Amino acid sequence: MNHVPLSRPARARNQRGFTLVELIVTLSITALLAVYAQARIAKESEESIARASGAFIRQVAGAAEQHALTHFDDLANGNDIPTTANDIAPTVAELVAEGLLPGGFPTAAGTMPTRQSLRVDVVKTACPGASCNIVTTVCTTSGVTLGRPDVRYDLAQVMVDEQNGTGGQSSYTTPAIIKGPALNMANPNGAVPGTVCASATLNTAMFQQFVRVRDPRNPDLQGDLSAVGNLAIGGTSTLTGNVAAAGNVSVAGSGGFGGAGPAQLPAGLKGVDAVDLGAGGGIVGA
Repeated sequence: MNHVPLSRPARARNQRGFTLVELIVTLSITALLAVYAQARIAKESEESIARASGAFIRQVAGAAEQHALTHFDDLANGNDIPTTANDIAPTVAELVAEGLLPGGFPTAAGTMPTRQSLRVDVVKTACPGASCNIVTTVCTTSGVTLGRPDVRYDLAQVMVDEQNGTGGQSSYTTPAIIKGPALNMANPNGAVPGTVCASATLNTAMFQQFVRVRDPRNPDLQGDLSAVGNLAIGGTSTLTGNVAAAGNVSVAGSGGFGGAGPAQLPAGLKGVDAVDLGAGGGIVGA
């Protein structure tokens, strides 16, 4: 069978490529997808920066709360705290020096991931007294902008979300108020929109539940008390039960047993005489 060769116009029609219009459409779609992807990546990057700054605030807020717990009595009574230059406005550097933040924690201005700075405030109400209330707040000193002219309220909210319910921000309509899930307070910066804060509240009623160092109150312990080291008692000690001594017991004053005088020793006590019980001698258990 004979084949009829295709004419030149027919071959050209079967082998034609993209037209100029098709190329323009393809390039346009590709460019739109690239712009969308770039915007998406930029947004995710900004949100990551905001989350990191929110974590930064949360860590400083925890240190500020620990500072208030450690110095609650001094803060409540208006006593000087030697670790801070201003007792109601400790700095991040002072919290680091106090060991409440890790060494090397950024303390310079503008070192937050969002290039902001922080302020720490201690607000006291009805102190001293049974109704004393101490609130520690950690706030940015400016709105979130990432170096742009407009405040990024969306990123501020991301930072607030990192505070686990203890944070808030100032809005465009009420820049002088910090509002959040459990926070409604005056903006310490004044009418500055986009300010982000975290807070913690301590009060006397809650604080008095715990026994503290140099606590003058009777702890009224209801169980056993074990001491691995030495036990020093500066006042009078009254023991209503048995006392077992595996080592030496030193009495700097006088010792009495069941109301008896030092000369009347209880049965079973060996190696003790009236002089030992009278002052400064050692009492050795049988």
